[in-house]
Amino acid sequence: MQNIGFKCIAKEADLICELLNHGAEPIDDIIQQSSMIRMCALSLVHLQGAQAVDAAAAMVGITKECKLMCDWIKTEDKLITFSMFPRHELDECRLIRIRTLNVMLSILKGSSFPSSKVSGKGDQNGVAVEFLLAAPWQDMHFSNVPVALMPVLNIWDSLVVNMQITQE
Repeated sequence: MQNIGFKCIAKEADLICELLNHGAEPIDDIIQQSSMIRMCALSLVHLQGAQAVDAAAAMVGITKECKLMCDWIKTEDKLITFSMFPRHELDECRLIRIRTLNVMLSILKGSSFPSSKVSGKGDQNGVAVEFLLAAPWQDMHFSNVPVALMPVLNIWDSLVVNMQITQE
C-alpha cells in the first residue's frame, strides 16, 4: 500500500514540475489539484483492510491519469489548455482525476481518522484530514463538460455510489 501511495505522490510531483517548467502558475487548478492528491495519498497510505484496497485502487487509477498528462506535456512540449482539444482525451483525464480525488476524500472521510489506531499521530493527522475534506475539489461542478462525456460521468457516479453502499 505504501509503495502505491508513494508512486502516486512522486508522479503528481512530476506533473507539477512539468507544468511549472512549461509556464503554469503555482495557483493553476491542475497544480492545486495535484497538491491535494499528494496530501490525500499521504494520508491514505496508513489505512489497512478493505479501505486500503479501495484507496490503493484509487491511487493506481489517478497515477495512470497523471502519467498520461505528463507524457502529453513532454511529447507536445506545451502547457495543457483544456479548451483546445478536439478529442477530449485530456478532458477525460481531468474528469477522472477529479472524480477519483473525490473517491479518495470519501475514503478518508469514512476512515477512522483522526484515530491514533491509523497512524499513531492522532490530532496531527486529524487536522490534515479536516483540511483535505474541506477542500473545494470535493464540490467541483462540471458546467463545461462536453456532452459526449456525460455518460462516462454518470457511469462513474454510479460506481462511486455502489462503492459507498458496499463500504457501509
